[in-house]
Amino acid sequence: YRFVVDETELSQSDQSEGVSVDIFGLNKWVSKSLNILQDISLVFQPKEFIVVVGQSGGGKSTLVDAIAGYRPATQGRILVNGTIDVYKEFDAIRSNIGYVPQKDIIHMELTLFEALDYAAKLRMPADTTKEERIKRIEEVMEDLDLAHRRDTQISQLSGGQQKRVSIGVELLNKPGFFFLDEPTSGLDPGMETELMHLMRRLADQGRTIVMITHATKNVMLADKVVFLARGGFLTWFGPPEEALTYFDQYRSERDRRSSSMEFDHIYTLLDKEELGSGQEWVDRYKNNAAYQKYIAGPLAGKMPLQKKEDARSAAKPLVQRNQVSALRQFLILSQRNVKIMTRDLFSLALLILIAPMMASLDFVLASGVGRDPTGFLNGQFNQYVVTLISITNTSVLVGGLAMMRELVKEREIYKRERRVNLKLSSYIMSKTWLAFVLAFYQAICFTVIRHIAFQMPGGTEEKLFFFITEFLLVLSGTIVGLFCSALTPSVIGIVHTSPF
Repeated sequence: YRFVVDETELSQSDQSEGVSVDIFGLNKWVSKSLNILQDISLVFQPKEFIVVVGQSGGGKSTLVDAIAGYRPATQGRILVNGTIDVYKEFDAIRSNIGYVPQKDIIHMELTLFEALDYAAKLRMPADTTKEERIKRIEEVMEDLDLAHRRDTQISQLSGGQQKRVSIGVELLNKPGFFFLDEPTSGLDPGMETELMHLMRRLADQGRTIVMITHATKNVMLADKVVFLARGGFLTWFGPPEEALTYFDQYRSERDRRSSSMEFDHIYTLLDKEELGSGQEWVDRYKNNAAYQKYIAGPLAGKMPLQKKEDARSAAKPLVQRNQVSALRQFLILSQRNVKIMTRDLFSLALLILIAPMMASLDFVLASGVGRDPTGFLNGQFNQYVVTLISITNTSVLVGGLAMMRELVKEREIYKRERRVNLKLSSYIMSKTWLAFVLAFYQAICFTVIRHIAFQMPGGTEEKLFFFITEFLLVLSGTIVGLFCSALTPSVIGIVHTSPF
């Protein structure tokens, strides 16, 4: 039995009261002897901008993914607005969670407006009118200062602008809390500063923002800082200016005289063996007044209820959003696939030309075995079998190569859309119908060229049977290509998994 939550309240809160998040004792056991999150408790208040920093191997991405609900912790609870259990009711609140990964996973072939428009069609409620959708897209472009690049292809935008497009996709449905995994990675200092100021503005508008970053130059723009030591130990949670004061007491007198305390110095302190292990840093922080003020105090009396009956009674009724149907998702994805395909003219030309080019091998065979291998007087069965083997192998190969990259090239985009509401059946069918159309075209090419190169026996009925057989051969190749694409971990890995 599932209890339900008020999703409408969450979506409205991002523009008014904000979203609070209470985190209780997160642990992440990856094996019986290895825990990479060490009993971490935190409190995120509404409209706060939280920055997660720390040493390599500190578990920053693991912590953020656990809080967002995408990779749940093995132990611990997370409550939103005091009553909503993220792990138990993730499906009900997923549309109120925005998540921007480190890599910009957007279709570079589309223009800025097109990318946001397709995303809005998939994410926004099905009863949203065209005028409402366009208005929301324009609001997002204005918020991100991208309105002047509306009709620019994404591939022609700068790195910082592409990152803002990736953020804009998540802002379309007004998420109450927003997670970003190193969005400043690869940006120059100017763009990094600009992006941090953007996050500050978005938090002030009413969102709870949690961002992982290695860049500490603009950390002071954040309300709170989470600092993790190697191994997943929480060494600090609180305002950034207080963090500098707290860690400065562990510096030597010489270091204090030589330079003022900066966040980069914290990394150095955590690496010093004489200052203790990660657990010792945790103990120091828990004995500091900041722990009582920012974690223990706010969490006091908020320990989550363990019984499902109590949780159901505490939760509020869910007002269901009118989700986009599987059929509508299929139509939207199909339209997007066609537009992307027509924008990449080189790949499109290759798809169109590869079938007639490979089928033209029949002319080479005909020059060797003769144009009438089935003839009564001069025909030879062995030679005809060679032509059949050739066209069979070529047909399957052409079909497979045509679809080999179709799924793997969009894997990260699929994962991102899947986190919100994308149905697997809609996505696969949007690719499969293209495979059918492509197989139909390629089968025509093979059939026509075979009958031009050779004097084929029979009439219209035999030609139809030959075409159907050819269509099934090419289609089987495209399906095998899609299957290999689904199994391949990366575009480069296609070479290693392909049976062709």
